[in-house]
Amino acid sequence: MKVFEKKTRQISQPKKQEICHCAPNTRSPPHSESKLLVS
Repeated sequence: MKVFEKKTRQISQPKKQEICHCAPNTRSPPHSESKLLVS
């Protein structure tokens, strides 16, 4: 059970990052941050 929880955490964390990178407009981050993601 503990190993399964660790795997789910590792999978859920990168997914959150992907959402930020893929759809920065939805989270409305600072313009400088969005420019860094594009470049």
